[in-house]
Amino acid sequence: MIMISHRGCIDGPNEKENEPEFIENALDKFHCEIDLWKINNDLFLGHDLPTYPITENWLIKRRKKLLIHCKNPAALLHMNTESEKWGYHYFWHEEDKYTLTSRGLILTYPGYSCPKGGIAMKCEYWPKIKSGWFGICSDFINSFSNYCGKDGEF
Repeated sequence: MIMISHRGCIDGPNEKENEPEFIENALDKFHCEIDLWKINNDLFLGHDLPTYPITENWLIKRRKKLLIHCKNPAALLHMNTESEKWGYHYFWHEEDKYTLTSRGLILTYPGYSCPKGGIAMKCEYWPKIKSGWFGICSDFINSFSNYCGKDGEF
């Protein structure tokens, strides 16, 4: 099962979520879901707003362990265009119960039933972690380390 840090958080919500250095620390041990914006020709990380500027090279170097949440249509178009070249794993959703990632995985909004092979977002809200899920994503991912199997690439 792939263990995914939610915005770089590993031991609970943190004001540093989506900061590039904070993401780096999480990537030392886990995969990471990040929030990506594209404004004009610039890329940013940030949940509610495009806050932290990053470069395409930043994404490329970390792409094998990133799950990229496109936060605006320009970011989604950018990922769709660049994914063939770089193999990005990305998705778009707002409050949809389910969405498909670019790799065809079902990503489940917190609290809704996660199918076998899916990714359970914010799994701290789940009553029970189930075997057969592709991955779990959490602000508290460190506390779920006992569920960690072979942690391969996306």
